[in-house]
Amino acid sequence: MRGHNITVIDLDGAMSIAYRVPTKGYPQASGLLTTAYENDANGGVYVYFAENTNPGTIRLLYDRKGQTDAALTTMESGKKVAYALFSPNSGHAQHCICSLIADAEGTIYFKNGSGHLMAFGRARKGLTVSANPKKTEYKAGEMFAPEGLAVTGVFANGVKRDVTKALSFPKTAIQEDDEAVSAAFGGALKMYHNESDGAGGMQSGITTRYAALEIPITVKSDAVPGEIGGLTWRYWPQRNTLRVTGDFGGRTLIAACYDAGGRMIQARTPTEAGTISLAQNSAAIRLFLLKDGTPVCPAVPVEAPTA
Repeated sequence: MRGHNITVIDLDGAMSIAYRVPTKGYPQASGLLTTAYENDANGGVYVYFAENTNPGTIRLLYDRKGQTDAALTTMESGKKVAYALFSPNSGHAQHCICSLIADAEGTIYFKNGSGHLMAFGRARKGLTVSANPKKTEYKAGEMFAPEGLAVTGVFANGVKRDVTKALSFPKTAIQEDDEAVSAAFGGALKMYHNESDGAGGMQSGITTRYAALEIPITVKSDAVPGEIGGLTWRYWPQRNTLRVTGDFGGRTLIAACYDAGGRMIQARTPTEAGTISLAQNSAAIRLFLLKDGTPVCPAVPVEAPTA
């Protein structure tokens, strides 16, 4: 850090040096001064600099009239340096090659020697659905269709914008018990930030995580429901799947499958709650519940014979 610093010149009177604040590398490009804080109680300004050394940290300087020392600093290698607002991480880390540019909403854009164009801006505070997707009813096994969905993001500076294209959705099929689909903000973007270590220093590369937005859906079931001896079951004809819930209490369930001639072609005997697969060519299915080999209740048909 020897020799590199940001020097602030007092333009009143003799134009003397007001103060210096060290940096890890020298600011390669021009500083970016914001006019967004005109109502600052101390009449101060914020200036952003990109540092010309790896990782190419963006440093922030706060200054006001009469100031004689840096107001914002970060501890690095036991030394106070200019505040480390954001540090490119991993494959993004490199020397500065251009000035910082800001848009009307305060997002800072920059590029460095890594060849990546990056954007640094306010944290997201919330997501709201501004238009529901066209498809809201599904069958188990279908994939979520986001067509028609519009989502608005609210950010820490009060800015609201459409962030629909920044959302990602599950790549797995919808399940029968699903009541909502989770939409993650950021999609394939790599989002991270600097975070205070509590001792004046700064940790970089902290993954930025947000709670997912839950989009309500309705899943239509093709399951045949029923009950036997206090146990609840559901059968999915299209998948030949039987799910049983409840306390077996030492009892055994027999799921017997028959062909069109009434001949048993399969018998499954679960002794605890769970899901089992049944014969695909069953013409009829009956459930029997036994305790020590003795039926405890009448048998229950699951699917009436088809022939």
